Amino acid sequence: MIGTNLLFDGISFDIKKLTDEKIGAEFVSYLADKIKMTKVDKPRTFKFPVVEEEEISGYTSIILLAESHISIHTWPEKNLFSIDIFSCNKNFDPKKAEQEIIKFFNVKSYNSQVFLRSIPRQKIEIEIKETE
Repeated sequence: MIGTNLLFDGISFDIKKLTDEKIGAEFVSYLADKIKMTKVDKPRTFKFPVVEEEEISGYTSIILLAESHISIHTWPEKNLFSIDIFSCNKNFDPKKAEQEIIKFFNVKSYNSQVFLRSIPRQKIEIEIKETE
């Protein structure tokens, strides 16, 4: 196995946490500390532009880790956010990460999936034909 990947999609009615990109940057840094990951740089965040006057906009934040990364993408107009955590640290506990996410965002409902990433073992036979 080369790592564990947690994909978390949540619903939160805390619009400030879904629209304030500074909170997003603080959160990915906080979560890295809580799940005992090694930050290699400060978080990077992109705030999406507002297209229409009444519209609210989300953000994307990512932090690079010695073990890989944590990212969050928000869609406040849908009260939705998605978090992706990939770690090659064998001690990564996805349940601990889930608990921290649920608590921080006051999550109302969520889906999460955990994937164990591995080195591909299947070989693909490709026949290359010469063209005239």
